[in-house]
Amino acid sequence: MKVVYLIAGAGGMYCGSCLRDNRLAATLIAQGRDVSLVPLYTPIRTDEPDVSEGRVYFGGVNVYLQQRFRLFRMLPNWATRVFDATSLLRWAGRFAGSTSPEQLGPLTVSMLKGENGAQRRELDRLIGGLREFAPDIVNLPNLMFVGIAGRLRSELGVRVLCTLSGEDIFLDPLPDPYRRDAYDLIRERAGDVDAFVAPTEYFSTFATERFNLPHDRVHVVPLGIAVDEVGPSACAPNEPFTIGYLARICPEKGLENLVDAFIRLRKAGRRCRLRAAGYLGKRDRAYLDAVVAKLRRHQANDQFEFVDWIFAVHRIEHVEQR
Repeated sequence: MKVVYLIAGAGGMYCGSCLRDNRLAATLIAQGRDVSLVPLYTPIRTDEPDVSEGRVYFGGVNVYLQQRFRLFRMLPNWATRVFDATSLLRWAGRFAGSTSPEQLGPLTVSMLKGENGAQRRELDRLIGGLREFAPDIVNLPNLMFVGIAGRLRSELGVRVLCTLSGEDIFLDPLPDPYRRDAYDLIRERAGDVDAFVAPTEYFSTFATERFNLPHDRVHVVPLGIAVDEVGPSACAPNEPFTIGYLARICPEKGLENLVDAFIRLRKAGRRCRLRAAGYLGKRDRAYLDAVVAKLRRHQANDQFEFVDWIFAVHRIEHVEQR
């Protein structure tokens, strides 16, 4: 059985979904499974060996230009192929985190329209490329791609799966009518997907209700880690109890909620400290400053440390040994 995982690159960011999908694909490949990881928008960025294919489909520059300018939808393929160059996509991806919800609204709705959206030619290219893989199953990276599921099924004769990955965090900040239209299109096109994969029981229930997904098509597959790469605790037994946060530093991930709990523990007399790590974009630096200011007001900032981005455990150990 041939499985193709589509993975949405996040530009210059370390994206949790990209790290998860790259690790999943690498593990399945190591087990001898016939799996390919195909990037969309931009090349992926990961702290482990990248197992994705070299070509990017739905290249972010072409997607943007076709959304903004009708002329680009009519240019011949040879005239637009240059915009899918990996170096250009990596450069353009550096600015992805600064895009406002107002700018993302029309593009999100267009992508959800699939063959009826401004990026129809990109969908044609993807289908042509996937034919070379001859897949039995194609896995979509999130619900924002359900608009293409129908054509994938009809033209490639595949089963289409979709991984659920916190879509509400992306969709809820969109202004109306784009937010409303996006939810309506997801509910309308969800019937084209054969099965949905949720990482937790909570999000399975939440997504089923929020997006009106068919209950019998939503399945829970818990996240996993490579346990052979997890070393013993770095803290001596007499050190303070350490709470760790590893995610993007932004309001959507809720670092301030963990900080509130940390402050309450400290006030209750618990000897503990908080260490946070994750991608921090320019847009969210003021957010981190506000979190630190709150800790300072409660005299807990001396037990908080932001250690920026950390890499896989085996790489940390390698650096320390050097």
